Amino acid sequence: MFQDNEYIGFVTYTQGKRNRKIPFGIVSQSYKQKAIVTHYSRKIRKNLIAIEDKRYFSHLGIDIKSISRALYMNIKARRIIQGGSTITQQLARNLFEDHSITFHRKIKEILYAMSLEREHTKEEILDLYFNNIYWGKNLYGIRAASLYYFAKEPYLLSQQEQLLLLTILRGPNYYIRHSDLCMKRYNLLNEILFKKGIISKNVYQNNKMWTYNFEYNKLSIIPPSVIPYITKSINNKKSSILTSLNFDLQNFINYTIEKSPYPISIVILQDGKIIGINSKYGIDYPLTFHSVSIQQTPYFPL
Repeated sequence: MFQDNEYIGFVTYTQGKRNRKIPFGIVSQSYKQKAIVTHYSRKIRKNLIAIEDKRYFSHLGIDIKSISRALYMNIKARRIIQGGSTITQQLARNLFEDHSITFHRKIKEILYAMSLEREHTKEEILDLYFNNIYWGKNLYGIRAASLYYFAKEPYLLSQQEQLLLLTILRGPNYYIRHSDLCMKRYNLLNEILFKKGIISKNVYQNNKMWTYNFEYNKLSIIPPSVIPYITKSINNKKSSILTSLNFDLQNFINYTIEKSPYPISIVILQDGKIIGINSKYGIDYPLTFHSVSIQQTPYFPL
């Protein structure tokens, strides 16, 4: 029996050609595409600390040296131009979802960060960070970002792809729009990691030679109510669901719905399972309003 919130954050896959599993969507009850990550490279954790918070393992949520430097610069400029935020503070900001640039927000962020440090270990905070941090395009957490930008699970990312995700972290939507500035920052972070001895000269050179290419694999938001109708198998360990949706057919339906000037819904069944579904009113609309009939006969454009 399916529970409404049981699979929130699970990633859904469709079956492509040659039985290739293709990431299709994320189970969510809101506009957020926030995927549960169960396995990702420890290298990216090490790189994040070197770039964002070198005293991470010695502070209690705030870095007095960084805050003092930022405070001096902010008072001098008479506005907030530096944050001095630790990894824990960045996590706190994402958890209470206040991105305003005010001193009041900064105080709230500091208090929440100190609370997180009391309640969690450093390793737990890093896991929370990589599950909740914002990566642009309504993507939250490294798994959603990895699937969207590179169409692969985070543990399959190359060293260069991991570094690129860290590159856009401070302003994902901005750096995606400005590829020249993105590569400038990418090379800067590569230099920092090399000078700090985090990466070898060989890795440094390989990073410099690499040319990035985002996949932009658009992910759908799948309401929990749809899951019973499209599921072929569930892997709780990997937080993933293999669906009955046909990848090519689903893309065609999505395109048709998007381009249609009329409010239509499309549902296609095969062998008692839905292989394609969407609606102008949301993917769960046909099931919500035709839940009895949908199990009996195929629904085509309304």
